[in-house]
Amino acid sequence: ITVGDDTWYSLTGVNMNNVDYKGKTFWFIQKYVTAGGYRNSTSSLITGQVFDADWSNDYDQSDIYTYLSETGAYISTAVTGIADSDLYGKITERSVSETYTVNYADEPQENIFSSKLWLINQAELGLLNGSAVNNYNTNVGISYGIGNTAGFDGQGANWWLRSPLAGYADSAQYIDPNGYFNEYSTEDLKGVRAAFEITIPA
Repeated sequence: ITVGDDTWYSLTGVNMNNVDYKGKTFWFIQKYVTAGGYRNSTSSLITGQVFDADWSNDYDQSDIYTYLSETGAYISTAVTGIADSDLYGKITERSVSETYTVNYADEPQENIFSSKLWLINQAELGLLNGSAVNNYNTNVGISYGIGNTAGFDGQGANWWLRSPLAGYADSAQYIDPNGYFNEYSTEDLKGVRAAFEITIPA
């Protein structure tokens, strides 16, 4: 996919041995789903953070964006297995400006934010998947909540994308517990997989 003047490539299945990383920027996404909405063996649903109902118009004003923007202890869950607090200082802040066609608005809606931790959108999901994800019910693989790696009843965890739906003010895209790309109301509880980027010095 193209982001600004840059082209980004999926590294799914790519052998990265003996690759010169200097001067390159890489995106990462946390392995497990956090922030609620995932299943475990003692409860059918773990409650947590919830999107504002109008998130599709105001991603940068949503509860979930505020949650991702808080450095606190969250970074320890954003990178599984790395507790080094200095890691946050190595993450590059990403500035995004994107527009969406909205059926109920006269003009396209602009989504602007700058953050070290963010949600991926539908196009970026294609990078994660290794191929474009253009149709609902495309399977991108099951993800589990932290501490719930074995799943519950064979299911994983819901997690949100940042892509809104053009025709609905209170709906957005997400991945369901079985790993399928779908959409639902933003008032529903779902978790997140935080993404971030790191630039390797030249």
